[in-house]
Amino acid sequence: MKRLLLLLLILVAGFLPIAAADTAPQPIKIAVKEFPPLVFKDYKGFCIDIATIICEKNNLNPEFVMFTSVPDLLGAVESGVCDMGFAGITITPERERRVDFSQPFFESGLMIAVRNETFSQITSIGNAVLRVIGLSIVLFFVGLTVVAHLVWWIERDDEDPLGFPNAYTKGILDAYWWAVVTMSTVGYGDKRPKRSAGGSSPPSGCLSVLSGLPV
Repeated sequence: MKRLLLLLLILVAGFLPIAAADTAPQPIKIAVKEFPPLVFKDYKGFCIDIATIICEKNNLNPEFVMFTSVPDLLGAVESGVCDMGFAGITITPERERRVDFSQPFFESGLMIAVRNETFSQITSIGNAVLRVIGLSIVLFFVGLTVVAHLVWWIERDDEDPLGFPNAYTKGILDAYWWAVVTMSTVGYGDKRPKRSAGGSSPPSGCLSVLSGLPV
């Protein structure tokens, strides 16, 4: 029995270094180049974060090596000084013949960065402007509705071709049309008030002088 336990202890002790070796992270050298915001001088940035996450998931211990140019970075990967390169690198046919590239992993358009306080102020101003515009539109349509109804009610007359029909649906539509064109332009003359209460003005007198005739 003692011999059996001793044998088991020897077997377990023999497998422990092997298991420890299997679970220890494997070192890997990653070539990088300063290229904000992908890579900063202090080994921070999008590329550093992504490479660290990938290494953690694959039981790797990354060692980042900073290079000053893309050719130096590619040369380190090509020669085997570094296991891989991780940075913003433009893919060209010549570079593709030297090393293998992954698929692009970063893509962005034009963006403007502002402080939170500035953005809040801009948002507040924009909301205030929208409220003023909205209130102006509401007041415009309310005033338009009131004027259109008053003019139709005062000027409704089926006998006048330039007047407003007595029927509410047709008459109020004509009154709306008259109010809109009068407020936006000088009117088209197809509809017009003819009573003083409706806003019409009395005809003004005029004096004509014909050449060769006594006044």
